Amino acid sequence: MHFVSRRARLIFTALAAVCLDLLAAAPARAAVRLPHIFSDRMILQRDQLVSVWGWADPGETVAVRVAGQDKPATAGADGKWNVTLDPLRLGPAVTMTVAGASSTVTVADVLIGDVFLCSGQSNMAMSLDAAKRHPGAAEDVAAANFPRLRFFKTPDVMSKTQEEDVVAAWEAITPRNLAGFSAVAFYFGRALHTHLSVPIGLIRASHGGGPAEAKMPRAALLTLDIGRRYDEEARKREAAWTPERIAAFNADNVAKWEAAMKDAAARGAKPPAKPTPRTGAIDFAYPASDYNAQIAPVIRFTKRAVLWYQGEH
Repeated sequence: MHFVSRRARLIFTALAAVCLDLLAAAPARAAVRLPHIFSDRMILQRDQLVSVWGWADPGETVAVRVAGQDKPATAGADGKWNVTLDPLRLGPAVTMTVAGASSTVTVADVLIGDVFLCSGQSNMAMSLDAAKRHPGAAEDVAAANFPRLRFFKTPDVMSKTQEEDVVAAWEAITPRNLAGFSAVAFYFGRALHTHLSVPIGLIRASHGGGPAEAKMPRAALLTLDIGRRYDEEARKREAAWTPERIAAFNADNVAKWEAAMKDAAARGAKPPAKPTPRTGAIDFAYPASDYNAQIAPVIRFTKRAVLWYQGEH
């Protein structure tokens, strides 16, 4: 009996080891994922076909359910999937779920209304906080309590390559969060919201100082003679920014800032903000840099129109 018991233990141990090896070798299933533009408090475009996309395991079937619709999709070899919703109608807040084989994403407090992409230069980027010097701006911020007027503010980032997602979140406009949002986009959205009495979604994807070439897809820019020359000049500038030059540039900026700090302290003035260090060779005028980082990740989001404010003379 002792021999049989020992043999059984050995067999059990061997089987357990095999099972553990099989579990370790089995590929882990990736969770169904949506880009950040599909998040709680978002607004979906009314009366149009609406595109919804995301990622899952290659070949995995997902189902998008919202407002009584149930739309299936299968992830391609690259893990990407896309569905098209039938036109959505105005109504109360709804919940959207995206269910895969092993996980489900839930997006809550979704409204149906009109969505606008707000882009351009510093005129569009200028915040309500910066606009407070204008009569009535501070009062407008204090009175801004619009649960059905919502915004998605992309960070001021650049990229040499086209990104698929940008980290931000939808927010309902309140006095607490409005100060840093685009003044132009807010006043536009407030006027429409008040006039139409429908939810309004504002996607702010703008960057101060950047020319139009930074907000265009590079492929489109290269179709133009002037665009090809612009691209060539930008790549020459990029090549000139070696790691050594970047380090020297940052050190010089810090030295100037430290001197300005001492001067401000001596005069009893407000100290200057510490400069943001340069981390790469591309600049705010680099072709497609704003498009790649801010616009490309949200351009497919179904919208009513684009609001563009590049500059003025």
